[in-house]
Order: sequence, then C-alpha cells, then structure tokens
Amino acid sequence: MMTMTTTRRRTKTITMTMMMMMMTLMMMITTMTTITMLLVIVTIMLLLLLMTMLLLMMRLEAEEAGRGRRRRRRRRRRR
Repeated sequence: MMTMTTTRRRTKTITMTMMMMMMTLMMMITTMTTITMLLVIVTIMLLLLLMTMLLLMMRLEAEEAGRGRRRRRRRRRRR
C-alpha cells in the first residue's frame, strides 16, 4: 500500500509540474503575442497622429498663405 501511494504521489507531482510548465509556456506565448500586438497598435496610432499633425500644419500654412494656392503648395511640399 505504501509503495502504491508513493508512486501515485510521484506521478501526480510529475503531471502537475508538466501542466505548470505547459501553462507557463502558453502564458509566455500569449504574452509575447499580446505585447507584439500592442506594439503594432501603438506604432500605427503614432503614425496616424504624425500624419494628422502634418496635415494640420499644412492646412494652417495654406490658410495663412490663402488665395486658393493650397493645392499647389500641398503638392510641392509632399514632393
């Protein structure tokens, strides 16, 4: 009886450790994917913000110049 219980306990501990390892691996993979996704989202947001800021600056400059020369100046600036 004693030997049986000891073996069972050992197997249980081994299975538990294996499960824990698997869980940790899964968590690591999920965290890595989530971190990458967050980084991508942040980069996209920053790019959009920069683009909007540039467009706003262009519009302000064009308005300051005025007299319907907005399109030409925008084209020149972009090139």
